Amino acid sequence: MLVDDTALGVDVTYTELDIRHTALPLTDAQLQQQATGYPNTVGACLAMEGLFVVQGEALLWNSDFSTKSCYTSLVALLGELVASTSDFYDDSVDWCCYSEI
Repeated sequence: MLVDDTALGVDVTYTELDIRHTALPLTDAQLQQQATGYPNTVGACLAMEGLFVVQGEALLWNSDFSTKSCYTSLVALLGELVASTSDFYDDSVDWCCYSEI
């Protein structure tokens, strides 16, 4: 699909990549699907000239993949949430937080 869209001259932007499963906890097969799916998708992006661009230091890690302080802060917050919420893994709820600074 990615190749088809770019061949038509359409600009393609992936702003999020989720490989979700509704049945939790994850099985070994589901974990393997994620372990294959993420690199396959990112690899397809990297193979497309000019497609994979990150601007503005927006990621949680540096260009050498060392983590920024925002990564540590986010992991701490999520750890607190999981520790204080017994139904954190309620798969009937789909939520996302977005903030532009």
